[in-house]
Amino acid sequence: MLRSEVKNLFFDRQKVINAMDSAERKIMNRISGAIKVHAQRSMKDAPKTARALMKGKRGRKSKRPAVSPAGSPPYARTKLLKRNIFYAYVPAEHASFIGPVKLNAKYDGIPGTLERGGTMTLKTPGGSTETVTYQPRPYMGPALDAQQEKFASAWANSIRSS
Repeated sequence: MLRSEVKNLFFDRQKVINAMDSAERKIMNRISGAIKVHAQRSMKDAPKTARALMKGKRGRKSKRPAVSPAGSPPYARTKLLKRNIFYAYVPAEHASFIGPVKLNAKYDGIPGTLERGGTMTLKTPGGSTETVTYQPRPYMGPALDAQQEKFASAWANSIRSS
């Protein structure tokens, strides 16, 4: 009985817990948003000639559009990948999840394959299948690495008494 009374003398525990939850939510949202924006900004527009060829202009549909160099972020040709990077903070897990959403059911593994590299089997317009090998073009990992050094400063003085 005396133990519970002593605990209550130090500070308002619920108030501290609420302040920690509020601070965590704000900081995690700020950090997650910074990682998302960094990943989006790392994807540069494809060269204009590549975009024109991709749209079929100049009657040269057979020439393949330019791709970004292996090891650098992918080009944002259609901006579909760039626009579909989101983040979510999950309070129960004390974690944020950041990355591209599933683009479509046909080729749902492309964002992960771009990040890590690998092979995919794709269907061609003629109905046959083609195995394509992708070199890694990371965009989420470098964004996390670039923002990671800012984590500690974001948490400094995040809980204040009111």
